[in-house]
Amino acid sequence: MASKSSTYVPADIQAYLAGYPGKKDNLSCSRNLHFYSGEITSRPKGDFIDNIHKTWWGQYDKLEMHHGYIQWLFPIQEHGLNMSSQELYVHERDAMVKSPKIMERLETSYCMMLDFYGLKMTDATTGVIERADNWKERFANLASHSHNFLRITRILKCLGEMGLERWKVPLLERFVEETYVTGTLASCAESLKDYWINTVRDSTQRARLQKVAFDAARRRRREGTELEEDLQKRRKGVENSIPQVGPLPRLLQGCVVWLHPKMSDVKREIYSRWIVGYGGDLSSDLVKGVTHALIDSEGCPEGAKGLQVPRGVLVLDSDWLLTSHKKSKKLPEDAFLL
Repeated sequence: MASKSSTYVPADIQAYLAGYPGKKDNLSCSRNLHFYSGEITSRPKGDFIDNIHKTWWGQYDKLEMHHGYIQWLFPIQEHGLNMSSQELYVHERDAMVKSPKIMERLETSYCMMLDFYGLKMTDATTGVIERADNWKERFANLASHSHNFLRITRILKCLGEMGLERWKVPLLERFVEETYVTGTLASCAESLKDYWINTVRDSTQRARLQKVAFDAARRRRREGTELEEDLQKRRKGVENSIPQVGPLPRLLQGCVVWLHPKMSDVKREIYSRWIVGYGGDLSSDLVKGVTHALIDSEGCPEGAKGLQVPRGVLVLDSDWLLTSHKKSKKLPEDAFLL
């Protein structure tokens, strides 16, 4: 896909920011109001709003595979893919915002979906977002199921419709952190840049977030360039990061190391050289006899999930090797276990 400029704003976001000009209210359509009032169920194969909150929360497979509930939980002034749902009309929105009970239910819907994505809101006044305890598993799911990116766009639009614009920025700041700084949600970058940040209605806040994201992305690219330069140096036999004379210390003697296939080519090249240089052996397969299995949490956020790990193999974050290299000694593995 061709890259887009930083000023690119999708047509649906433009319509949202403009308040859907020319869109007419329809007083005969109030399904969203009735649903959030607890009077009707969502469709298809849905339930009453309070039952969804009570029985669907934490049912991650159901929330992932069911495609008919998100339009009901987060109504917006656009047609969704669920033909049994209804777009939000202005008279509904105005009535819903005035109802404390409905707004309480909307907050619960938001928190349920945050939990689904591995996040939690720690302050409803400010909307501050932190990682949930199960963030690794849930981030992996989000990164590998891109239809959730569309869901997040809808959630952000709905927050704005319902007078909860203040909750957007903390959520987006968290996504910027996880996308560009930690790299745990790198696959979200395009949606974050083109869609999610652009849902912020305040132009100053929107511009600030765009700058934060741009600066973070630039730093990440620079770090990647520095890593590539380091690789080029090592290809020429330059070992500048361990000042010493003579052969490398045998830090990994007796270790047989397997590198996860999702590790980037650059890191794989560098780590392979370190392993061999430090006296260890590389294994192309995760089989009996391997002592250490290294997983790059950035390139493989799902961690060891789905791996068939032979008994006795230590499954570690690849930072174990990086940190051991920097300190010129083999560090205890316990702190890096996955």
